Order: sequence, then structure tokens, then C-alpha cells
Amino acid sequence: MCSLCNIPKNPSTYTEATLKRTIDHFYLSEGHRYRAPGPTEYLPTGWPGEVAVYQDSLKAGLRFPLHPFLVEFFCTFSISPGQLVPNALRMLNYYLLVCVRHGMDPSVDVFRVLFEMKLLDRYDCYIVFSHRDRGLPTHTTSKFPTAHPPTAAGKIDSSL
Repeated sequence: MCSLCNIPKNPSTYTEATLKRTIDHFYLSEGHRYRAPGPTEYLPTGWPGEVAVYQDSLKAGLRFPLHPFLVEFFCTFSISPGQLVPNALRMLNYYLLVCVRHGMDPSVDVFRVLFEMKLLDRYDCYIVFSHRDRGLPTHTTSKFPTAHPPTAAGKIDSSL
């Protein structure tokens, strides 16, 4: 967790019942263990062997298992999926989909040529992308629906 983040004043209200609805709604696989934040957790915390994921990330198209490009991306920058704002995740997904649909191997280096990473002004620890003035849309939600990228199995998620 970033030391500069604005920590919420109250613990998470996300319950086991909400988690069950989320698992059902997003058809999350049974091959993973899921847990709601504990009653004293103010921010989702990934314990050893876990990854904290926001529900909004799932709404933006994050699916597991992660496509190898996404694994490489998160490892390259030493960040977790929860550090990307949903629109940043959508832009990653669109890039991945364009590459797959055109038979290209997605590349972190090429992505960095097209987009730059910035910290979200208000929080200083959530990452957003802006295009490098290449004629690309600046706000994906106003132009495109949510993209569902391929998973590590190579399948494109069309469940939503």
C-alpha cells in the first residue's frame, strides 16, 4: 500500500454476502479462494499469496487467470491490479484485444509508446493512463463498452 494514499475513515462494508453475489455475477472460477475484507480492514489488503481486487476492476474487465501480457505488465511496474483505476484497466484490455484480434503479440514496450502512466492526482497511488497524443480516445467509457480481454487460457470472456 502506498503511504500517500487517502485512507478511508471507516472499515470496509463489503460483506461475505456481497462477495457471494460478486462471485456469481462475474462467474469467478472455483479454482481460486475469495474472501471479503475483514472487519478492521480499511483498504483491501492482499496477504501473502493473495491479490486484492476491487469490484470495479471486475466491472472493467479484469479476469483470472491473467493473460501473460497482463502478468508481464504488472511485474514490469511492480504494481497490482488494484492500483489501476478502472479506465486504466479498460485501456490495457483494449490494447490487448487489438493485438490479439490482429494476430500481434502484445508488448509492454509498445504499450508504453502509446500510453504514459500517471498517478491519480487525488490519491497519489492509483494509476491512470493517458495516450501520448496519437489520436486515441481520452475516456474509454464515453466511446466504447467494457472490453473483456483473453485470459491466460486464450479465451475471450463474453460473460457480461
